[in-house]
Amino acid sequence: MQIQQYTWANFDEDIEILVRTIRQNMDMKQIETVYGVPRGGSILGVVLSHRLGITFSSGLVDSVNHDCLWCDDIIDSGRTLAKAKEQQWNGYVALINRYKQTTLCARIIDNENWIIFPWEDVEKAEQDYREYHASNK
Repeated sequence: MQIQQYTWANFDEDIEILVRTIRQNMDMKQIETVYGVPRGGSILGVVLSHRLGITFSSGLVDSVNHDCLWCDDIIDSGRTLAKAKEQQWNGYVALINRYKQTTLCARIIDNENWIIFPWEDVEKAEQDYREYHASNK
């Protein structure tokens, strides 16, 4: 496992791919709002709401209308996605999907690299990486 930088240029490219993929694969008449999982998903959610012309919801998961597109920056272990699927949202998307899990995404990665997104504090993310790596040896 190594650190992999995800840049704003990657984000811009992936937004284009994701918007096109959403429009091709989802019934946009059934999506009233976009919900972004706090932190990275919120950033993606705001951008998607602007690009798709639908409202962004900053509400808590339990209080969000389920005519909603759920989004996150990365589907990693799948635990957050599994919890979201219990809520029965109208759609699920991510920028990055690890190991081809069943969610629309812009890119699939098949490695264990630690992704650092451009909105993250690099020093803190690298510290998290070192701690995670040390605890999983």
